[in-house]
Amino acid sequence: MARGQQSHARGNTLLFVGHDLQAVRALCHEAMLPEQGRIVLHDMTEEVVTEYLHRVQRKARIETAAAHQQPDKRVAGDCDRGGTGVRTATMA
Repeated sequence: MARGQQSHARGNTLLFVGHDLQAVRALCHEAMLPEQGRIVLHDMTEEVVTEYLHRVQRKARIETAAAHQQPDKRVAGDCDRGGTGVRTATMA
């Protein structure tokens, strides 16, 4: 990390690629948010991290809602066959 800061102090540009948001916040003054091979946001680091987190949360909400809309898999079957304690079931 110190090497990157020294390089920046000399006026060099360093391209840091990572998923560790704390490291991105610590190392970068600006950040880019790629999505499907395109840069969708290039701004100050905190703005990009905030947008990334909003997109992750939105995607999770959509996936959760979709999962709850799946049809229920209910079990249909006979109750106790002939008093044996054995039950049969099929997925409906």
